[in-house]
Amino acid sequence: KSNQKIKDLYFVIKDKMSNWDDTRFVTRKHYISLWKNKTIVTYFNVRKDYIRVHILRRIDFRGNVKSIKKKFSLDDSKNMFKEWNNNYKELYEYDLKENKDLDYFVLMIKQKYDSL
Repeated sequence: KSNQKIKDLYFVIKDKMSNWDDTRFVTRKHYISLWKNKTIVTYFNVRKDYIRVHILRRIDFRGNVKSIKKKFSLDDSKNMFKEWNNNYKELYEYDLKENKDLDYFVLMIKQKYDSL
């Protein structure tokens, strides 16, 4: 249901990231996830006019925040991503609408990828 511009943008992103070692993209009904080995790096929620991207900072399916010792911290000098959290997860979120800062955007995801 996305417009062609967003579809093309997604395939450009996918092409850039598919060259990384041990990556795979898993498509579900409402999102696409990027995996490194057995760990999720990021989620892509493809909408009609943008791609909502979630980079996981911390997630705990048991609801026990104290069990997580290490959190990922994004070094985002342009402040593109905003932080979002609730009781069991924290993430960085960004709505990608065009490819003007695409290289910087991919670099942010690469930070998470390299931290795993």
